[in-house]
Amino acid sequence: MLQENWGHREKLQVLKEAQEQLNYTPLEEPRSQSLQNVLDHLYNSNKPEKRSYTTWYSKPAADML
Repeated sequence: MLQENWGHREKLQVLKEAQEQLNYTPLEEPRSQSLQNVLDHLYNSNKPEKRSYTTWYSKPAADML
């Protein structure tokens, strides 16, 4: 297929070259503030909501019988 379709062949070559560049590009450490923002978001999004009894049941328990 790649022998016949030059467009795909060129795109594959571009992807291979980009992969090669990424393999040799040094990575930088994230800023501490960025990490703190991610951790704060995770902490706040995983907190269980405070729900009262009336949130779960619309009627008091005596009326459910």
